[in-house]
Amino acid sequence: MRLRDLLSKLIWDPSEDISSVEISYLDRSKDSMGRTVSRTARLQGRNIVEIGPGYMVVEKDGGRSSIPFHRVTRVVDGKGRIRWLRGGQEASRDQNT
Repeated sequence: MRLRDLLSKLIWDPSEDISSVEISYLDRSKDSMGRTVSRTARLQGRNIVEIGPGYMVVEKDGGRSSIPFHRVTRVVDGKGRIRWLRGGQEASRDQNT
């Protein structure tokens, strides 16, 4: 399943709970020397305010940020099941296995 399809399902399907979903993504910012640094960041699904064709808009740090789908690395539901992994290894399995 494509990431956009999964996120739409988590938002709109009444049997799902987007508020308990954790999304991991690659966050890029500048350090004090002006160099680009990358780190893995996480956000809760309840912070998603819009799903676009290749991105999602989230409430973050008191404002809104756009996160391209190609930076998302993992989606885990509230039960600890990995619902999507970068590289097409989508799954519904426990993240501890």
